[in-house]
Amino acid sequence: MIENACVLGATGGIGKAVVDALISRNIPTKILVRDKEKYISLYPDGELPGRVSVIQGELDSNQSLAMALEHCDTVFPCYNTKYQNWSKDMTRWTSNVADLSAALQAKIVFPGNVYNFGHASDSELRINEEHPQNAHTELGQLRIAFEQRFARAALEGASLTILRLPDVYGPAVFTRSIVSVFESALKNKPCSWYGNPHILHDFISTIDAGEAMVRAALEPRAADTVLHVPGPSPITAHEWISLVYRLAGSNIQKTYKITPKWFLKIIGLFDKQVSKFADTLYLFEESHIMDGSKYEQIVGPSPVRQYEETIKETLDWFKFWFKTGLTAN
Repeated sequence: MIENACVLGATGGIGKAVVDALISRNIPTKILVRDKEKYISLYPDGELPGRVSVIQGELDSNQSLAMALEHCDTVFPCYNTKYQNWSKDMTRWTSNVADLSAALQAKIVFPGNVYNFGHASDSELRINEEHPQNAHTELGQLRIAFEQRFARAALEGASLTILRLPDVYGPAVFTRSIVSVFESALKNKPCSWYGNPHILHDFISTIDAGEAMVRAALEPRAADTVLHVPGPSPITAHEWISLVYRLAGSNIQKTYKITPKWFLKIIGLFDKQVSKFADTLYLFEESHIMDGSKYEQIVGPSPVRQYEETIKETLDWFKFWFKTGLTAN
């Protein structure tokens, strides 16, 4: 049961989806955002999904965090920032949220991801919750550190549920690779992609991920567990991109062009965000498929829908977003 929830990072794809899933259940929800207008801009015509209490402030501010978490029994830390700022900002924010959640004895529901696991050891193996965490990149090691920090908060009075997710797409997801696919499909031109487009991949809609997180938060047996949530089925990037273009009504024959790794490495010399992204290219060259059997055993049937439905709603959202003329920043 959730009496009052707080979502941190509500202007991001997963955070927005969690807010929507909470509001659909009439659960009182507070969000902490730097810019209230940015949050409102994520909805067509500024039509918010329901009553949301907005706290304008910073994750660096203990006062802002205290106001956001006051009277809340469940917190969803969905914040994110540029890759090059993870080590400094994400680490500090996670520590602040962990300390306050422990003091309030709140439930933490954290979206983890596939970065924890490093190189795939077997292309046929699905990654379950006991799979070795052999992160070899800085981003992967930081992801493990965030989970460990929240785990310490769980020993100090909080409770913790971690839901690890594959690559996400959906409304308010501004990852370069994702934006390129949907924007290019709507403009009827080839998008950029990376690595091997013919290996099996795992994608999940943020809307489904948000629903999965809220269902887990409402399930008492999910407390103090780690759960993996896969996409609807393994699919190659070639098939997924082709489906996006078909549903967008595009009629071009060549839907994507592969950006060479060497090119990203060169750009990365001048752009730290690209440099960090280049470190994750192994995820575009190896199959990393999540095993969702534990989630279904503890929480119930997965809320993840088929690609055609979720891609359609993502295309509709991007049509709205591009029409506004706004940017992700």
